[in-house]
Parts: sequence; C-alpha cells; structure tokens
Amino acid sequence: MPTPFTDDGTALSEVRLARLVREVLKRPIEGVVVAPDAGEFWALTVDERKTLLEMVLREVRGAVPVWCHVSSLRTATSLDLAQHAEQFGLVVEQAEDEIAAINLCLGATYAGATGRPPPS
Repeated sequence: MPTPFTDDGTALSEVRLARLVREVLKRPIEGVVVAPDAGEFWALTVDERKTLLEMVLREVRGAVPVWCHVSSLRTATSLDLAQHAEQFGLVVEQAEDEIAAINLCLGATYAGATGRPPPS
C-alpha cells in the first residue's frame, strides 16, 4: 500500500490514509502491508513508520490481517520497529528462505497478521 502525504509532502496524511484503507477494504483482499518498498519505508523516519502502522491499525479495526515492514539498515531500528509492532499484537516473522542476519539488516522482515488498533 502506498504511503499518502500532505500536499506539501512534509507529513503523513491521516485523512488520505483513512480514505485509502477504506477503499482497499472494499476489495477482496487477504490483508494490508504497511510501509513496504512501494510505501517508501526508506524515506520515512522511525516515528513516521510507527505512526503509519498505528493509523492503519486504527482504520482496519481487525477486518483483515496487517503486515508491517520493519526492516532497516540498522539492526537497532529494526528491533525498535518490531517491538513497537508487537505492542499492538503483531507477531514478528521472518521470511523462511532468508538468513536471519542478512534479513534483519537488509531483507524483508515483517510484523503482522492480527494486530489490534492502538488506543484512541
């Protein structure tokens, strides 16, 4: 799923994200992926990535599974993002065909499946 920003590109747009998630949920989907490559995760700050996950979980409300891309070039950042995702009930998983050390730093590590929405 792409990451929508405000017109000036300086902030995540919660309104646009809410509209996007509602439209996506109208389709026969198996889940939503937050901050994948197409979502420009690499251009987001750690705080923006955390906020993005929280906003998506708030909109999805358990309707479909949510996966969140938590990979980073820094191991500490990946761990921080994974721990944040776990706070909302997402389970940290690793692609089965990748080596753990490489995966943590460069590959696709996702937290996901059955996240609960953050408190309002």
